Amino acid sequence: PAADDRIQVLARVGERWLALEVEWVDAAPDEEILPPPEGSGVAAWAVGVVRRGRTWIPILNLGALAERLREAGTT
Repeated sequence: PAADDRIQVLARVGERWLALEVEWVDAAPDEEILPPPEGSGVAAWAVGVVRRGRTWIPILNLGALAERLREAGTT
C-alpha cells in the first residue's frame, strides 16, 4: 500500500519466495565482499560482508536463511 513506509525485499530461494522486512536497502555493493569477521556470528547467515568506514554490512546467505526458516517450521 502507498501509505506503508516499510521496506521489503523479495527474493527467490529455489522454488520458494522469501520476503524480508528491512530497515534499509543498498544496491549491489561496489566494494569487495570480504569474509565475515572472525567471532562475529555472522558466518551462519551471511556469505560475506562489505566494510564501509567502521561499519560491517552483511551480505545475506538467502539459502541458509531459508533453510533455518524451514527447520523452524515458519515456511
